[in-house]
Amino acid sequence: STANRLLDQAVDRRRMEAVAEYATPIPLAMISDLMGIPPQDQQQLVDWSSAIVRLYDQACTSDEGALGESATIEFVDYVKMLIDRRATTPGEDLITELLEAEVDGDRLDEDEVIATCILTLNAGHEATVQAIGNGSMALARHPDQHALLRRNPELIGTAGDELLRYDTPLQMFERWVLEDLEWNGVPLRRGTKVGLLFGSANRDELAFEEPWRLDLARSPNDHVSLGGGIHHCVGAPLARLEMEVAFSHFVRRVEEFEIEIDSPPRIPSLVFRGVRKLPLKLG
Repeated sequence: STANRLLDQAVDRRRMEAVAEYATPIPLAMISDLMGIPPQDQQQLVDWSSAIVRLYDQACTSDEGALGESATIEFVDYVKMLIDRRATTPGEDLITELLEAEVDGDRLDEDEVIATCILTLNAGHEATVQAIGNGSMALARHPDQHALLRRNPELIGTAGDELLRYDTPLQMFERWVLEDLEWNGVPLRRGTKVGLLFGSANRDELAFEEPWRLDLARSPNDHVSLGGGIHHCVGAPLARLEMEVAFSHFVRRVEEFEIEIDSPPRIPSLVFRGVRKLPLKLG
């Protein structure tokens, strides 16, 4: 698998830059396989995705905005090309399934297929990269929990949820108020926009016992990292699978590890929480 191949290289070197050499390739390989993206095009998908999601950040500059728009146009053209190929030569991938899907005689049009493909990449890749990076950093700083997961690999499911809660990769998402209401004494008027602080909610002492403590066996764990209600992340099963693949292989292959720098540089974002680089020394 991709995870084992990456760990083979890292274990031999006894070092790994966890973001570029582990957190990024695993979800990229899984989503590319799902969508039928050839290996030679995968890095381009990462570049497009990074430029597009920057548009959602309040710190986005005008130059970054222009790059994001260009990336969107290029990505749309690329997906159109894939659609044309699948129309004549179907494959065993998501794009083919979307083109062939039919419910009560209704089928997706081209724009709907394109939008779904872009959403799949952006939602299934960007936040998961940060989740794996943040989770790796959390395990490095809590060696007792790393050792716990090594001894009890069956905890991988609860471990993934706890790592998502403990250092939430998507810190904020905005929603529009559709009707006048009052929330905890605060009036919210129709047509205004509110920011939902997922990271704060995941550290709420009324919802979690000792929320500052990393507990990979925590259950129940009603974190909101994947949204909720009608806005629950449609890619949640994929995100959980990506987390399980990354961390189950890592803890099995790596007995001890530590971060090689004191303060890994954070990405400059109000929306995403993650690190640019995470150099690890493997024991």
